Amino acid sequence: MGNQSLIHKGRNEFKPVWVYHKGALVWLSLCQSPSRIKPRGLSGRASRIKISDLLVRTKRRWVLSTIELEEEMIVNYPYFLSKGQDFSFEITGEAVTEGYLTINGTSGEVFALKPIDREKYDCFHVIFDVYDTDTNQKIDKELAFDVEVKDINDNPPRFIEFPQTFTVSESQVEGYLGVQVVARDIDEKNTKNSTFNITVIKQTPPEPKIQAKWIDERTVHLSFTGCFDYEKAKEYNITLEAKDHGTPPLSSTEIISLNVRDTNTHMPEFKKKEVSFAYIYIFMKLYRDVFRFPVEDKDTPNTDGWRAKFFFISGNEEGIFKVETDPKTNEGIFRTSSLFLTNEHNRRVINSLQSISRTPFQTMKKRATYVFM
Repeated sequence: MGNQSLIHKGRNEFKPVWVYHKGALVWLSLCQSPSRIKPRGLSGRASRIKISDLLVRTKRRWVLSTIELEEEMIVNYPYFLSKGQDFSFEITGEAVTEGYLTINGTSGEVFALKPIDREKYDCFHVIFDVYDTDTNQKIDKELAFDVEVKDINDNPPRFIEFPQTFTVSESQVEGYLGVQVVARDIDEKNTKNSTFNITVIKQTPPEPKIQAKWIDERTVHLSFTGCFDYEKAKEYNITLEAKDHGTPPLSSTEIISLNVRDTNTHMPEFKKKEVSFAYIYIFMKLYRDVFRFPVEDKDTPNTDGWRAKFFFISGNEEGIFKVETDPKTNEGIFRTSSLFLTNEHNRRVINSLQSISRTPFQTMKKRATYVFM
């Protein structure tokens, strides 16, 4: 009966208990005065009794009855009393049909036939029957037991939602990057085997620093401190790791690519800071209305942040001059009318020319200025 003890219930009876015997669960009840219980089918003789007479069925239990012996029997000892009744055992259920469990029909021992994946089956409900082999009838109503499959840490947490590639602006304000990552561990819930951390274990280049911050037990968002510089790095590779707390700990990794989108962070600069007014006059005398101002802008070519826009600061109050942008070279094209060539005093009225980009400047506040001498 193992560690279970009989509990006194009344004058002649103990509280019945479950007993595991040879692979079978038996509902057992004992009596204080067994002589008062007469086995079924007996005629009063006490020399030999079949074991079948000892098991008297009552509602949902078996009751152990009495064996009687004659006093001072003169026989050769050990003396044969009886032969046990033959029983057969049977189990049914999904564990049996799927080939995981079987039972020794004679001894009642239950065997596992192959490894069980807890993530597929965490518990089996098994029906247990005992038959009389002579009559092939059930000894009692069917019993049942559950087989719980104990979890081991055999599954690493895995990323189930994450962007393989995403893009941020070079001018992104530090903090949240707008990216969420979700992982899941299919081991038993609320155990060390299924709880995990998500961290950034590597990034190239290393600056600005990118981190994973928790939103809930499975989700993090990516954030950063510092600032991006398109001219220094146009792409980042971020390696994320999800590691559980089991023994031994298991982990998985994923790599996310971050692309930096260029913004207007560089001002256009004149390659020459000044030019002689006399030179301009001679040049325009020969070529009528063409003089070019080359500029340099380190932003991405052929974007609004790279294309320059020119305008006069002073000296063109009469509107004689105009300046345009060459869309291919980004040069400033200085033009004038024939009035300039006939009106001597207008030769010295232009003092300076200014260039700005066509999109709002992100960090620098100064503009390039071209001065005529």
